[in-house]
Amino acid sequence: MTKEGSPSLANGAEKTHLKEQPLPLPLPVTGGVVGDVGQADIDTTTTHTTLPPLYGPPILPLDNNINEGALAGHSVGALADQLIVIRPTLKRYLILLMYGICSMEKSFQWINLSTITNKVTLYYEVDNMTVNWTSVLFMITFIPLVLPTGWLIERIGLRKAVLIGSTGITLGACIKCFACREDGFWIVIVGQIVVSLSEQFIFCIPARIASVWFPDHQVSLATGFGIFGNQCGIALGFLIPQALLRGMETRDEIGVGLWHLFFWTALVAFVTWLALIILFDDHPEFAPGAARYNKIIGEQAQRDQMLSFPNEMRLFGSILVELMADLNSVFLVIAYGINVGVVYAIQTCLNQMIAGSDWAEANEIVGTAGLIIIFAGMCGALFWGYLCDWSHRYILINRILYVGAIVSIVLFGLALRRVNQEWPLYLASALLGFMLIGYTVAGLDTIVELTYPIPEMVSTSVMNLAPQIFGVAITFLCSTIVDEYKSDMANVFLVACLLVGLVFTLLINERLKRQNQVEETKKQQQQIQLQA
Repeated sequence: MTKEGSPSLANGAEKTHLKEQPLPLPLPVTGGVVGDVGQADIDTTTTHTTLPPLYGPPILPLDNNINEGALAGHSVGALADQLIVIRPTLKRYLILLMYGICSMEKSFQWINLSTITNKVTLYYEVDNMTVNWTSVLFMITFIPLVLPTGWLIERIGLRKAVLIGSTGITLGACIKCFACREDGFWIVIVGQIVVSLSEQFIFCIPARIASVWFPDHQVSLATGFGIFGNQCGIALGFLIPQALLRGMETRDEIGVGLWHLFFWTALVAFVTWLALIILFDDHPEFAPGAARYNKIIGEQAQRDQMLSFPNEMRLFGSILVELMADLNSVFLVIAYGINVGVVYAIQTCLNQMIAGSDWAEANEIVGTAGLIIIFAGMCGALFWGYLCDWSHRYILINRILYVGAIVSIVLFGLALRRVNQEWPLYLASALLGFMLIGYTVAGLDTIVELTYPIPEMVSTSVMNLAPQIFGVAITFLCSTIVDEYKSDMANVFLVACLLVGLVFTLLINERLKRQNQVEETKKQQQQIQLQA
């Protein structure tokens, strides 16, 4: 394409220039040059068509699958009138990597102080519950802010959203560097509040990044990698604080260890922030897939309407009403909330459950089992995301994962009864993480499929809100049951919760609107090529 954005046509055809004209609904196909761009009068001097301004001027190369024989009897302009580019870019992998690092930094700060509670309580002279507030703050701020933040991200775009989130994460990390004094715990809380307010702009967008940057056959895998970064941060939150403060028992030594923890956290966050400013783009130049290309038209139409804030709020409310009026979506939100709420409960109550089963060296076993759950979950997220992309059997995969989660909880409870036999516990922990955490990818991808073309930020924000609500209730009840009746009854309670979630999962009908749109546009484009 020339610098002016004019296309070069095949077989030495003369260069043409673009003149803007309203664009009707396209007919794209994944992985190639596709789409009906409307009726244009194309001659050797002028053509006119547009992509939405969001993606800049288009180019109109001929489809590689059309041979010279197919061109016989057709003018170059007539064929160019039916073709448009869908072109994934390699930069999508860099975008996803940068987002994964940013998400990792956020989740690391969420959990890192809770994994060294005994040392933090000693240094700052506070109790365990006070230290736990460094993590609870994230859940409290998430519940009221997730939906407004989802709406805001739809208005400002991915780049601004990620930069806002990264700026807050970096600022909060820097604030905590001034908390390395024995009366400085309030500074830690201030830093955590800043990070928790900023995480809203990071936590909810992996599905959005996958949709905007990745072709249709990679959307689920990209979503899985986004969740992979979050889980990796949690894993590092178990490992790094323990490594930095290992063997430090006096308050002076712990103060030095905390300074190193806060300083390196802030440094990594600052470098990530700089990289995002320089390299992170809002969107690629061309749509990466058929589903995304179709959504661009609707998004651009909304931008062109220039709605006032009250009208925007009414539109956002109508989208929420539309989403919640779909019983399939409601059932999935409930099932997802229960499943991920159980994950939160297990991560929170793991120490209680193992200590309550009379295990020797409970702290080391808790750390190892927790890491196995997280790493197995990261592998599960990638595996199940790939399987969703390959098979498109989203509802079936949801049901398999729910059954697998129930089986893994049962095996985990049986392993807890085999006191001081670690390998059964570790195997059960691996299966538990692979199934329960792996479900997060399948669930998020399924809600996008069921609610297409509703904006991903709205649907995934509702999905991410549900686990916070269910997680608080399930965690509180699980902790109480462990204290009163030991871990066996807690596992029975968790299995009962998952059985309820499985019922809701079985009630979901498989109406994959995004995949249906992709298949429909493929058929339409094949008809165009046959006519050519």
